[in-house]
Amino acid sequence: MTQRRSSRSRIQILALMVTLGLALVGLTQCRSISDKISGVELRTAGSLSGRSDCTRQCNETYKAGQRAEQARHAAALRQCGKDKDCKKDEDRQHKKILDGLSAEKRACKKGCYNEGSGSGI
Repeated sequence: MTQRRSSRSRIQILALMVTLGLALVGLTQCRSISDKISGVELRTAGSLSGRSDCTRQCNETYKAGQRAEQARHAAALRQCGKDKDCKKDEDRQHKKILDGLSAEKRACKKGCYNEGSGSGI
């Protein structure tokens, strides 16, 4: 019983570390920009390329996170062995992490399209 708890806690700690690592990677993609008073950017060609690069980076970060989570999930399931409760808990944790990755990807892409839009205040 205590061995199953310790392996679950190790799995949860590993999941937390993966999530924090992905959040760190996602946060490093933020860029400082200067807001124009009018909110109008005259050089649109560069900004379109920047948006494309930004969304591409969001997708790459998401795919890397997804690959890492798949590997973590497979290792955790192997550690569960034949314990159905452990596997069920791990599947829930896996879905939760994948949902978090999807939410991070949406937020990242939303940031790509809102750069330089100003605050309207």
